[in-house]
Amino acid sequence: MTHSAFEISTDEPIRSTAEVVGMFARPGLSCVVADERGVSIELRVKVVGADAFVGTTRAGLLQRGGRVTGRIYDGAAVQLMVFAVEDIEATGSDTADGLLRLVEIGERSDDRGELRYDFDTPACVTIAESFTPASELRASQARVADLSTSGASFIADRRFAPGEVIDLHFEDEAGASIRARVQVLRAERAVYGRTRYATRILAIGELDQLRLDRLCNRCRLRDEAAETATRDELPLREALAAGRQDGGLRRLFGRA
Repeated sequence: MTHSAFEISTDEPIRSTAEVVGMFARPGLSCVVADERGVSIELRVKVVGADAFVGTTRAGLLQRGGRVTGRIYDGAAVQLMVFAVEDIEATGSDTADGLLRLVEIGERSDDRGELRYDFDTPACVTIAESFTPASELRASQARVADLSTSGASFIADRRFAPGEVIDLHFEDEAGASIRARVQVLRAERAVYGRTRYATRILAIGELDQLRLDRLCNRCRLRDEAAETATRDELPLREALAAGRQDGGLRRLFGRA
């Protein structure tokens, strides 16, 4: 399976719509988008134009008039794209061609190398479905360990190999669902014989990305508040220690 979110390295900035579409959708290869429901969809690219492309996928996934999102990693930033599904044509009993036209381009920093925020919550992981049937579609239980706006780490009993593509589903602290298609970057040994997996996002819907962004912001504010509280607590501890050394609490509080 060839994945979307192509890893590219360019010294020149992306300047045109045609360049963006051409880097994301390459004839004969596959790309991955996510729709407004949070469903990730693999497309086999057939034709690419200046601002649109035609791709084949399983029937019933694309919705005419809907919006889907994709992304490109360029090593320093994440290029975000929103496509409108202009037309759908059945090509067989279980496949359909979709015409996707680029309507929005955005960019955000690639924070995979920056600090992730601790966030502990149950999660569900499954092998991503594509044109090639997955060897195991059974959902497995896991726990999110930390996250950022472009990736997450989770702990699971199930074994995944670096490079493997999976669908990750979890909820924020308010119970709002967040779904994304992610790629395993590395695996590390965790406690009790489990494994911790670091991943990056290949595809995520607009609403799910908004929820993830807001969750990361709340985690950042929480961490900053905890750090401030710790700094404020240290002078008091030092003052109490000094008071004990100089004659007890009465002297510390100015009493004879």
